[in-house]
Amino acid sequence: MPPPIEHIDLSRFQRDPHFYGSLELLVTIKSFDLQAIRKRYLESRARAGASGGRTGSVERRRPSQGGVARVRLEAGTCDAEVLARMTEPRGIDLVEDRQRRLHAAIAAESTVHWYRPQDRRRLQHPWFSYLHTVQFHPTDPERLVVSSSGFDWIGAFHADAEQPVRTWLAWEHGFDQGMDPESGKPYRLTRNPETARRYAAEGTPCLLVEDPPSEAIPTARRAAFINSVAYDPMDADALLATFFHEGAVYRIDANGKSERLLEGLKNPHGGRRRGVGIMATSTASGEIVERDATGIRRWQFAHLGGKAPGLEDREWIQNTCVVPAAADRNEVLVAIDANRTCFTVLDTANGLLNQVPFPQDWAVQDLVPALPNAGLDAWIRGLASG
Repeated sequence: MPPPIEHIDLSRFQRDPHFYGSLELLVTIKSFDLQAIRKRYLESRARAGASGGRTGSVERRRPSQGGVARVRLEAGTCDAEVLARMTEPRGIDLVEDRQRRLHAAIAAESTVHWYRPQDRRRLQHPWFSYLHTVQFHPTDPERLVVSSSGFDWIGAFHADAEQPVRTWLAWEHGFDQGMDPESGKPYRLTRNPETARRYAAEGTPCLLVEDPPSEAIPTARRAAFINSVAYDPMDADALLATFFHEGAVYRIDANGKSERLLEGLKNPHGGRRRGVGIMATSTASGEIVERDATGIRRWQFAHLGGKAPGLEDREWIQNTCVVPAAADRNEVLVAIDANRTCFTVLDTANGLLNQVPFPQDWAVQDLVPALPNAGLDAWIRGLASG
């Protein structure tokens, strides 16, 4: 029997700018030209509708100038400081170790910047492309997992090792079917020349990636488009991966076997645990979706209004973070609402909501609760480029 589904209309929540006190976040801004991204997005939707193909870019575009900012949300206002401008930062994560020392990581295009108490590292790898997320291991901040969306590749790293200690390529685990976005016809992806020769002999269309640093696969042409990966706190040897094109969150065990935990999503981001349940942002349907033992809840943004002209029938909730409860407030969710250019703060237990506008030109990609640390801000400022 399928689990019961509860649809929750967020427009029925009580609007209150004070229930969350003051929230401090670090956010990544993929680009400071949100209008250009919206234009590409609408063109992509029109193209996908005409061909029956996938949404997303069809050609390798030039990376954008973005940045990392510290923001404070309080009483319905956003106080923001851009700490650094750099090439297309997307993922960010912070954690404290047992000695309360801060560890941080930022994924920017094809480089991971890693901040440790004793040193600073830069991770680069041939299979890094369109990096989307970084996340620390729940019990060991010396371990970090990275989603390389451009190649449907996952890499887990240890601070003392130059090479990844674990990798997972979707193409070699049953997720190797790309799609030509113009014709809507499928093809296979591989990095194995022998496999490519076999496909050629069979007459199966195939894309062989032999030299990843010199090749790129735009969004619409990817197979899985894994745009987030996280360690699973319920089994720290397992990973939670979000598949954008399929609209699902998978659990990948230590042997590489995958199990679908959450489905029925549209262009999702940010699959993660919330307690014992699994939560993700169903980006293009405008929902936060959570599944646990009691059923499925879908918090829906569609009736909130306030979207930019031309986007009235479109939703794009980029990602959502969980801010743990504090002495003066409950646990809250903070969602990035790209089409309304605001952060939406939610107390789902008590039905409270506040929309906090952010700068209109920001394409906010990821966010994480900030931790006070002057050294961290100085490090981020030092990453500025371009």
